[in-house]
Amino acid sequence: MNMLKANSGTKSAIEQLRDDENKIFSDLFYRGESVRLPADIRQRYGFEKLVSAGLLSCSAQGYRATVMLSCVGGLVLATDFPDNQDERMVFPIHPESTYFIKNISARKGAKCLDICTGSGIYALILAKQGYQVTAVDLNPEALKYAKFNQELNGIGKIRFLRGNLFTPVRGERFDYISCNPPFEPVPPGSRHYLHSYGGPDGLIVFDKLLRALNDFLSEKGVFQIVTYTLSGKRGSLIAEHIANQIKGTGLNVMLKLLGKPQPLKSAAEHYKTNKLHQSWLAGWLGSGYSQLQYVMISGKRQGHRHSLKVINDKSESCKGWDLPLNWKKPVLLRKVRRPATIVCADF
Repeated sequence: MNMLKANSGTKSAIEQLRDDENKIFSDLFYRGESVRLPADIRQRYGFEKLVSAGLLSCSAQGYRATVMLSCVGGLVLATDFPDNQDERMVFPIHPESTYFIKNISARKGAKCLDICTGSGIYALILAKQGYQVTAVDLNPEALKYAKFNQELNGIGKIRFLRGNLFTPVRGERFDYISCNPPFEPVPPGSRHYLHSYGGPDGLIVFDKLLRALNDFLSEKGVFQIVTYTLSGKRGSLIAEHIANQIKGTGLNVMLKLLGKPQPLKSAAEHYKTNKLHQSWLAGWLGSGYSQLQYVMISGKRQGHRHSLKVINDKSESCKGWDLPLNWKKPVLLRKVRRPATIVCADF
């Protein structure tokens, strides 16, 4: 991550450039292109301020953004660009996050926990609305971005903690827990980013999260998770996992299947150089899981009885959800600089 430091007026300079000169803003912060600009434009929109904040670099080729910027929910959020090759790259804002923040259901005065906070988008939205928020991530680069985004947007106090899932908050309980966990199914032996590595079934992190939820939710506490799952003739794989893990927990869960699934075969095409790709893919296809689908999971801790309700919601098309907001280029899997070093502790 570049050294980022929000100065007074940085956000307003960004928003003015976006509103007045959208093409320049898009070329810089959505597309990552070098842009040459006349002196009057640079002065009018405070380009030196954006350079001093670390958001732009300047060379003989012109100005180039060091980060991708997304404008969501009244926030300006900095992340890495999608073509960053470091395994610790911080996930750009995708459409599932805009869907999530429109559907947050924390009750007034709730003590909130955001797991796998990434850029901090959910934690910042919650804190902006006046909630007491703790945000956790295993990736130190994610926490740097989240803290910068807090500073950039002038959001009040958030407790940021580094660690794996619930490890940093052992012994605490929360009224509301949010999470967008790493969810991508990955063939054994493949390299992938920390933000997306979900193991061979895509649910390695989700399973750890779900098993621990009951120990960290307050009585009548609520949780919401947006993620991705294998699906097909056998139904949703994540539904099977939820049904098996909530027995005896008192968790009442609603699983909402969002939009139209996409074929697993095409989504996994970028892993075809992996020697185990074909056997991994054939295993899932042969088991009746030929698709991938976005899901929203909501639940409440209430009493001792557990339940699972599955809803098929076709009102969200989910078209384009595999690409970051405003990013028009195809995102191909590059050679990640180091093998993913995921730690999934037991609780």
